[in-house]
Amino acid sequence: MELPLSISNLQEQWLLSLLEKLDPVNITELFWQLRPYVVLHHVEFKESSFSFSSVGIINFTDIVGFVRGKDTLGILLRDGRFCLFSASSMDRQCISVCNLEFYKKTGRMLSGWSLFVAKRQLLWWKIKEYLRRNIL
Repeated sequence: MELPLSISNLQEQWLLSLLEKLDPVNITELFWQLRPYVVLHHVEFKESSFSFSSVGIINFTDIVGFVRGKDTLGILLRDGRFCLFSASSMDRQCISVCNLEFYKKTGRMLSGWSLFVAKRQLLWWKIKEYLRRNIL
């Protein structure tokens, strides 16, 4: 499954997954998309999970969706984090696009400030990757 790279679309996918209205991620397809990132980001595979050197262990059951763009892979997790990995550098970033506890209490994905921060983080990531691809 490929998601558009925007906070609102990621939140929508996360909510659909939370409500169990979304099919599970195809792990075989995710593995295929992970190929360019294995060596660069030191990916280690285990029976029911894989790990990146700095992000930690990601269980297959925690994956809601993924995005594959030009030289970028994003993995949306059940805990509301969206982890971005660059194919051209060891750059990676985890953005909190949702918060399960906050959602349970308020019915909203993120507070206004957290949403602002998440949008800025995603925008900065897009700018850096664009510059890396086209200028550097």
